[in-house]
Amino acid sequence: MSKKGKTPEKKEEELKRLIKELTKYDDMEYSRAREEELNEIRDELVSIGKPAVPQLIEILNRHEAQSCRYAAATLGAIGDEKT
Repeated sequence: MSKKGKTPEKKEEELKRLIKELTKYDDMEYSRAREEELNEIRDELVSIGKPAVPQLIEILNRHEAQSCRYAAATLGAIGDEKT
């Protein structure tokens, strides 16, 4: 087992879940409750770090989507040189 007791498979499942959660509001209008949830998702993705970078970069192509803004903020917080 890796740190925090999660296997690589569990970490991958968690990453996929978070990416799905990040993009689920793309076609909805803004709300403060959604913003708070998206901020929490962003924080969880930042804690995952570099393994999240490739999927976050893919989200950057959704220029009009809310998830694009959060992906950019997450990448900035991770501080990966690919961004």
